[in-house]
Amino acid sequence: MTTNIRSSCKIEISGQVQGVDFRLHTKQIAEQLGLVGFVKNINDGGVLIQASGEMTALGELVRWCHAGSERAAVDDVVVKWNISDMENYKRFVIEH
Repeated sequence: MTTNIRSSCKIEISGQVQGVDFRLHTKQIAEQLGLVGFVKNINDGGVLIQASGEMTALGELVRWCHAGSERAAVDDVVVKWNISDMENYKRFVIEH
């Protein structure tokens, strides 16, 4: 029997990802995958995601980020695994 390993990650997405519903779609995908954490725009024009949950679900989120929302044009996706400070999140939210 295998168990679902839980982890967390920080994902930084660059490209045309602001003003194209990227955060809204990220929230919807994360909720469907059962993840907790947040998504927010960052000053350099990119988007930052921090998420926690089952490793397979996090992998799906990372894969989705490479394409993003329908109107997005993703240039790069940088992932850092096993970040801390995720224990306070009980759901996935859009931060401003």
